[in-house]
Amino acid sequence: MNSRPKKTRLMDQTEILANADEEGKSKDWIDELPSCIVSYILSLLTIKDAWDASLVSRRWQEHLWNSILTRPNLEFDIPNIFGSRYAGAKFTDTTSDSIRLINQFKTPDFVQRVNAVLKHYRGKKVESFKVAFFLDGSTANLDNWIRFAITKGVEVLHLHLFHDPIHGTKKYVFPYELLSELKSSTLKHLSLHRCVLRPSPDHFDRFNQLTSLCLNQVDLGETFLQACMFSVCLFLESLTLIRCHLDSCLIVSGSLLHLNDLKLFQCFNLSRIEISALNLISFEYTGRIPTISFIQAPRLSRIYFWGLNNDTIANANALTQFASTPALETLQLLIVQEVPQSIPTFRYIKQLDLNIVLGEKSDYNVHDLMLVLNLLKATPVLEELVIKVRHPKYSEKNQQERTEISGFAHDCLRRVKMQGFQSNACEIEFAIWLLKYSLKLEIMVIDPFGDMYLGGDMWEAIDAYGLRSARSWEEHRAFVQKELKRVQTHAQVIVL
Repeated sequence: MNSRPKKTRLMDQTEILANADEEGKSKDWIDELPSCIVSYILSLLTIKDAWDASLVSRRWQEHLWNSILTRPNLEFDIPNIFGSRYAGAKFTDTTSDSIRLINQFKTPDFVQRVNAVLKHYRGKKVESFKVAFFLDGSTANLDNWIRFAITKGVEVLHLHLFHDPIHGTKKYVFPYELLSELKSSTLKHLSLHRCVLRPSPDHFDRFNQLTSLCLNQVDLGETFLQACMFSVCLFLESLTLIRCHLDSCLIVSGSLLHLNDLKLFQCFNLSRIEISALNLISFEYTGRIPTISFIQAPRLSRIYFWGLNNDTIANANALTQFASTPALETLQLLIVQEVPQSIPTFRYIKQLDLNIVLGEKSDYNVHDLMLVLNLLKATPVLEELVIKVRHPKYSEKNQQERTEISGFAHDCLRRVKMQGFQSNACEIEFAIWLLKYSLKLEIMVIDPFGDMYLGGDMWEAIDAYGLRSARSWEEHRAFVQKELKRVQTHAQVIVL
């Protein structure tokens, strides 16, 4: 009597499950996603990928208008215009790379797709507007795009216009007069690559709201920096100049009370730099070694320096200037071929980052590391030491006989990292010395790989054995561990 109803209920459940399964197969669950989730998905995609995804359904096309065509940050580059599968496409200054990219991605297609997005754009305000492509000669289109961004109250404007070696077009002249189309300028961050920026004096005030300026291979007016940047842009916090033709003397005025970050890379003709910036915290320089004077920089705590010419006197003078800054705690040096021998005392440095680049015919030997010891002597309160060595390739010739290093004891060094480690004799002996004579050492990390800082937020991978292969390193790793274990130390030793 009781078994029959139970059987009926089981059959009903089976039918329900079967019907649900059939309904699930026929129903378009993607189209049933909540609107907030659809909008969120589209917001994570590049412009091209979001456009393709909107073809899934009519409802998704409607969401496209509310996500892509109203987003406040517009970025037009190869991944955004041609799809995320091209995210690996990198622009370089190499002619062969440029020709390959130009042949693969056509400028008319790029321009047409950008124009289509801007034509249908529904947003009330554009916060950032970025373009990165080969558009030297597309003056009319670029002018229209910049006018569009300015009228939408843009605050961040990036134009990275790469050289077109096929058509050999000229640099784009930035239309500064368009900034006058609004009563007051909203532009706060400006980054230009391969442009001409020569505003007339009556337009200088259009740049008065800038907080960051990055100019890469930009032709400047003769008085632009001194008369405009250092006199009008009183809110400027970050200034980066890369491969720009400057006057022989660059005077960073004390009127820039908000300037905290200054980067100068390979600026031509520069022979003298005078810096007076009360709130400057970070200074990076790459190029021929000029005469550097810190007139007033009481808060300068970090310096990155790479002198391209092997002028020992100029190098020594630059280091002397750096040593005179009272708040300097972090010093990063990129050294080519050999470590400087004349080194002043840095009384306040707590972190020293040495990037050593050796040439094809250079021998990495005890002499180089003895000079590193001179740097340690010159930094008596140093707490962290990072040594990165880039040698062209691993060579058995570098495995010379061990030479014991003697010297002094360091009282403050706590952390050491050695990258690009080739396990040659001088490196092992230097590591042993650090373990023996760094009285407060807590940790030492040894790594055959690493990343070398080149300045300007650019990094280069280091591979001591030339293969990025753990197998090559494993042959030497055990030997390094064995040698270092012989040293009595309280420090933790990590051989990666």
